[in-house]
Amino acid sequence: MSAPAAYAQARGQQVVTWNVDPQDDQHLAQSASIVTQVPTQVTPGSIVLLHDGGGNRSATVDALQILIPALRARGYQFVSLDHLLTIQEEQASREQAAHQLYESAELSPRSGGI
Repeated sequence: MSAPAAYAQARGQQVVTWNVDPQDDQHLAQSASIVTQVPTQVTPGSIVLLHDGGGNRSATVDALQILIPALRARGYQFVSLDHLLTIQEEQASREQAAHQLYESAELSPRSGGI
């Protein structure tokens, strides 16, 4: 664990990072490259890193006008980080309960005969 992550964890905070980076902050970034990269990298639960400062962000804004409807058409929803973390926690709890149920199940042969 990195020092910043350990620092945050020691204070009861959770570190969250992105998993899709179309590098819209690069000099000469074009909206077409952003539009091409994001759909090929996004999966359910993805966090997409896009920048809103540090220079001209017109390529990012233009890309979003295409990306948002395209991703919605593929069934994706845009949610807050809190909501995403709640969904992931609920899914992990369901998976853990199912695993515990499976582990505790007693498999015994049925009684009776032919």
